Amino acid sequence: MNVRDIIDAARAATGLSDPGDPTALEGLEVLVRASDAEASLSTAGAQRWKPILSTSCRTVCASLDYLKKHPELLERPVERPMFVFGLPRTGTTLTINLLSADPMRRCLLRWEALNPVPRRRLVSYIAIRAVWRSRSGSRLAVKYAPQIAAAHYEDADSPTECQFAMALSFCAQDLRFQCPRPSYGHWLMHEASYLPAFRFHKQLLHCCKRRTQGAGP
Repeated sequence: MNVRDIIDAARAATGLSDPGDPTALEGLEVLVRASDAEASLSTAGAQRWKPILSTSCRTVCASLDYLKKHPELLERPVERPMFVFGLPRTGTTLTINLLSADPMRRCLLRWEALNPVPRRRLVSYIAIRAVWRSRSGSRLAVKYAPQIAAAHYEDADSPTECQFAMALSFCAQDLRFQCPRPSYGHWLMHEASYLPAFRFHKQLLHCCKRRTQGAGP
């Protein structure tokens, strides 16, 4: 795989040129090298993996373009954010679901993390289509990786962790554990700067906030 080809494919698909913070692309470079050298991907796996990375780049391009067209979103603060931290299997998923039950709180949902940019005027249409796509992905996870789904399952419209948002900056634990990539894991734990990933995470939250403000183009 070639990083430039992945980014060019995203640009061609969106017609957009901004792939995000150049610092964040360091993670993509490390991930691609580790995938080629260490992951032992099958032919089919390699064919699926490259489009996944390109789709992440497409989502970043579209999100940044949307915020450029709606700069007022960045002027609205994310008020009193609450963060839940914990090691795996310590009840963090239960905690965010309990917090989400409070109608006064606004949690990032799984389908929003996967589809942060509105593509139609009707917010309800966006939600229905994006939820359907995310729910289809959850069903495939149950079918092909039941052991993972049994340990950690998220429905399309349930609160989600930060992994999807962080993965868009190629700096996430989720990418480390999908298949063996020791050099990526070392980079993630000992060398990576998480600042670009957290910056984009916040921008993604601003994109999603528009859905609570009413319909828009």
